[in-house]
Amino acid sequence: HHDPDTYDKYDFDSLLSQAFAFGLLGSDECGPYVGDKGLRDKWGSRINNGKDDSLPSFISFCDMGAKHTPILPDQEKLVNVHLGKGHMSLPCSFHTREGVRITSLDQLAELARHSEGDREKSCTSQEKAGDTCVAPARELHLFAVPAGRVFMFAPSYVGEIFDLPHVRVASGEPVSLEVLSLSPRVFDVKNFYSRDESAEIVKKALE
Repeated sequence: HHDPDTYDKYDFDSLLSQAFAFGLLGSDECGPYVGDKGLRDKWGSRINNGKDDSLPSFISFCDMGAKHTPILPDQEKLVNVHLGKGHMSLPCSFHTREGVRITSLDQLAELARHSEGDREKSCTSQEKAGDTCVAPARELHLFAVPAGRVFMFAPSYVGEIFDLPHVRVASGEPVSLEVLSLSPRVFDVKNFYSRDESAEIVKKALE
């Protein structure tokens, strides 16, 4: 057991993966193929070759087995999720809707507070009936990414905008993505580079 204050992002990934698998989600939620055991088994979970039905589906999502888990540069730093009886599984990593990786409990708590603060702010700007103002709760979306995989934006509709304040460019302009197509996923990246830089890229590609 470690002090949560000393956790790095890999410890955090393992902790949150275990919390979702064994506490926050149902045993058959968020698996690679929810509700279809035959298809799910073919991914080859690390545990008993995918034949252990007692494992939560989320574990099979995070760790899809050696044949389906690309090796990334930080593979050796991953902290296994302990499943009992000597069994272990690779963890997921967790990201916000905008692709920011969540690396600590403090960061997760701050995101939750920010979400609640936005709700209160919207409430104060509304017309109130008496002393009561009811504002809809703003959801905090977390995106789990299987071990060996990288985050991919998950758009819901064409025209959706993803603001990316954590992406900084030399011009200082705000960077965002606009969804042009859902399948295949196509985005218009706004303000990532200037027109002059764009022209230079095209020129070099044509040379």
